[in-house]
Amino acid sequence: MTALWNQIDADTLVERGVLVAGNPETCLRSIAIHEAAGVDELQLLMAAETVPHDKVMSSIEMFGRHVIAELKRQKRRASAARRAARA
Repeated sequence: MTALWNQIDADTLVERGVLVAGNPETCLRSIAIHEAAGVDELQLLMAAETVPHDKVMSSIEMFGRHVIAELKRQKRRASAARRAARA
């Protein structure tokens, strides 16, 4: 019997939020799916052994510049909203 992981293509896994992958928007969407399910911490891995070093470094830079930066903005907005609600 074929493993379930081998029956579903990567695009479907990204679309369903199983994988955090792709451009910054799809990464943020996948993270939001996890967050909506109650996940408050993710461990992210990259298949660095199969991807050229320059592409790995570019991906890490893009993730930091766009995804992490947006998550920080969201956190600041949520904190401001909570403070305003208490005022």
